[in-house]
Amino acid sequence: MSKEIAQQYTLTALSPWAWHGLAVPSGTTTLNDVVNDTAVSFATAYALGMSWRSPCLPCEADYRNHLANIPFKTSLFFGNGNQLNRPLAKRLNFDFECGMQKSIDLARKSGNIKDYFYIQEVSAGSKFHGYFLHADPLQLAEKAYNQRIDRLVIRLGLGRSGIGLLEKSKVECEIFINLHTVYLFNREIDIEASSYRLHNIQPSRPVSKDEALQITSEWF
Repeated sequence: MSKEIAQQYTLTALSPWAWHGLAVPSGTTTLNDVVNDTAVSFATAYALGMSWRSPCLPCEADYRNHLANIPFKTSLFFGNGNQLNRPLAKRLNFDFECGMQKSIDLARKSGNIKDYFYIQEVSAGSKFHGYFLHADPLQLAEKAYNQRIDRLVIRLGLGRSGIGLLEKSKVECEIFINLHTVYLFNREIDIEASSYRLHNIQPSRPVSKDEALQITSEWF
């Protein structure tokens, strides 16, 4: 395990991004004040060259083992006052993605597999704050390239179409650990929860740096 550190970062949206959050008529809207810890972890790992080396994704998601192999862990990233863009129509191109069976072709104009749906994206310039724990991704990048690196560009959101900028921050913020991730590693842990957000985003109560390091030390 890497050196015990808790380093605060700011994640800035360089371009709009979206992910399926709350259901709205004919589509979904993104939560404008939180970015999931798993999204930040995998996006950062991918930017550092830690991605799956096969051209195909694993048959089944194995978040526990995949997160355990990443040298850093992250808190949830929260932001205040971020705006959402107006709803955009998106098209599911089944012909391009996988071809269509007759049953899908007959149903494509209604329900969950219709051609078009709407999504609301987080506006460019939105900022979120959180912590990297146990290892610093910029230090890992500096070690790999043997030069000073003070920012990291990551891709996240649906289709990894959003672009975010990770930079260290000197402004202190509260640390919220995602209990959904905690329970992947330890279902017996006793920690108070904050307000429920989504099935995979359940913030803990604010924790200290030492508490955050202790909780996430089991994620290796």
